[in-house]
Amino acid sequence: MSAESLIIYNCSRYHLRSINRFDNELLRKWKNKHKQYFFHDETISAEQQLKWFELFRGRKNDHMYILEELCGEKPHKVGAMGWRIKEHSVDIYNIMRGETSQCDGYSMGQALCLMISFVRTKENLSVRCIVRSNNPALEWYKSIGMEIVGKGSRFYELEFRDYDKLPENRTKDTRGK
Repeated sequence: MSAESLIIYNCSRYHLRSINRFDNELLRKWKNKHKQYFFHDETISAEQQLKWFELFRGRKNDHMYILEELCGEKPHKVGAMGWRIKEHSVDIYNIMRGETSQCDGYSMGQALCLMISFVRTKENLSVRCIVRSNNPALEWYKSIGMEIVGKGSRFYELEFRDYDKLPENRTKDTRGK
């Protein structure tokens, strides 16, 4: 996999781009930093991250993006998020705030809505996520248009329902160019 990737973009201040092998260590760092809010809540080693990435690359219905802020001379990685087909719906997952913004030009909520908008152009399925009960981001998910549709002993199941919040999306495919 090259550093070139699919870019989902909506404005001149930030974009979402497909992850590549150069993002592995940063994704591992971010996930370990917030591990108490993920279902896999143990520290991830570099070897485990590499194994995950190799398996991830082989799954055609699993997509992970880096949120890059576009201010200054080069993009600044400030978050990550992904989606995959799971049990007849789209599962959004690994939504992680990363580095501190350098220009306050992005919003994780806007970026997530942008990704959901993109997903809706590809899949005619409900968009859901599973959030651990101890995750303080539960209210944030609800504020961007997700509703609780189920509850387990350690988690909430949410579904995106506020389609009026979705921006028009555009994509730019830079793979192989």
